Amino acid sequence: MDIPTSTVAMFLDWPMDWPILGLIAAILALESFASGSTRTSAISVAFPLAFLVVMWLPTTFLFNTIMPQLAQVEAQSAVFALVFIGMFLIVHRMIFSFGSGGGDVPQAIISGVATTVIIAVFWIQAPGLKELWQFGPQIQDIFGESLRAWWLAGAFAALAYTRG
Repeated sequence: MDIPTSTVAMFLDWPMDWPILGLIAAILALESFASGSTRTSAISVAFPLAFLVVMWLPTTFLFNTIMPQLAQVEAQSAVFALVFIGMFLIVHRMIFSFGSGGGDVPQAIISGVATTVIIAVFWIQAPGLKELWQFGPQIQDIFGESLRAWWLAGAFAALAYTRG
């Protein structure tokens, strides 16, 4: 009777961050399998661009008076979402190629995981997002400052592989 109890205890002690990241990777992999890696590649490029633009907005002409008023987490998250949607549409338009049909299963899985890595790296440092969902210390250590360059290099290399 000890085995089921210890198995349940193991899953209860498991941080909720991993299933959430796994669900995001699975959704992105299914999307990539269905329609190719164009959208996951666009998300992977748009997320870091949105991060940079949002970081620059407080010092940007016309936005420097608006941004201090958006101090709530929800408002900052909404600004990030709007900038991300705009960047996604622009990047998707730039890299979309007709005839990019569905991908193979391994390429779809690689695209989903690589895009999730990019999202996790920027999520834990983006204002508005990091307060919206605070990842646990394990995720912050793995995708944090000391390793984020390696994660991004590997994820973008994996996406380049799936596109080629």
